[in-house]
Amino acid sequence: MPTDTFHWIAFAVVLILGVARLGRIATYDDYPPAEWVRAHWLALVGEKWGKVAICHWCFNPYLVAIALAWAYFTDLHWTWWVFWGWMAAAQAASTFSAYDEPPE
Repeated sequence: MPTDTFHWIAFAVVLILGVARLGRIATYDDYPPAEWVRAHWLALVGEKWGKVAICHWCFNPYLVAIALAWAYFTDLHWTWWVFWGWMAAAQAASTFSAYDEPPE
């Protein structure tokens, strides 16, 4: 786990942005594999538990738990940084792109 302030800040930023991106892909985006997983989850568990698959408020806490467990049990292995860093960079790029569109 991080040992100094810089690494704790980097860890927190990557964690938050990475979870935000993966949570959006999983619960909202039209990305075909994500739509397939959502449809199968809803068919498997029904409407009540199915909300987890379509609500980022419901799903993101589980993603945070997964990301923290991965970080803890692997002592922040480089694979954690690559995967969650990729998700964090994608979130930042998507957000910047969304605000870069000209007004209609």
